[in-house]
Amino acid sequence: MIINPGSKIADIPALQARLLLRAMNRACNFGLGFDEELVVKKLNVSKVEAKKVIQKLIKEGFVETETLEDKWDRRWKTTIKGNAYSQATSAKPILRATANKNLLRFVTRVKEVSMDPYWLHKPAKIVIFGSYLSEKPRLGDIDIAMDMVRKNEYMREEIYDKLRKKKLGAAYAAGKQFNTYVDTLFWPYTETMNYLKSKDRTLSIRNLEEERHLVESVKHEIIWENDKLYLEKFPGITKLMNS
Repeated sequence: MIINPGSKIADIPALQARLLLRAMNRACNFGLGFDEELVVKKLNVSKVEAKKVIQKLIKEGFVETETLEDKWDRRWKTTIKGNAYSQATSAKPILRATANKNLLRFVTRVKEVSMDPYWLHKPAKIVIFGSYLSEKPRLGDIDIAMDMVRKNEYMREEIYDKLRKKKLGAAYAAGKQFNTYVDTLFWPYTETMNYLKSKDRTLSIRNLEEERHLVESVKHEIIWENDKLYLEKFPGITKLMNS
């Protein structure tokens, strides 16, 4: 889905509404939906205004009431339409041929990361969803969700920490700066994600665990699991691989 940045939904600017729906969707991953406090925090409005926003989103089909055992506990969840909007893009559309080439480059990096001992993390599972699975000749972007894991050979903390510090030393030597101590702890993971993304604006990469509710609510296909590619359903990619 491609959205017009100048449009509005529920009287909220489109890009702000997209961020709100993404936050709502993430809250739904815990199975209890969201309440008006989320809207209060994200939009910086009162509870009264938050409830009005939720009602407008319900009327426009982006949100629906969540059914809970406690009838006094009012909560809501995003609909399929709301989930789709939350992962929409405002970027310039790309041709499917371009998407195929970029996706092939991405899965090539995935295989490299999985096999090369330099990388301490690897994708355990990758799912593709969104407009790429449609028949449209032009796409918004390539929607991907991944589960990342530490490689088995680096499970022991003393081994992992030694290699993490080595990577940090190399990063500092290259002029890299970290905002927080936590950033240094997660550098091997972040470095891997940066390489997989490789500044490709056509790739929209999500955390599968965090976005599971969104992904499972729409059409999706597994393209990588247990160190194996599953691209048989995508002739555009397999043709490029065999050329």
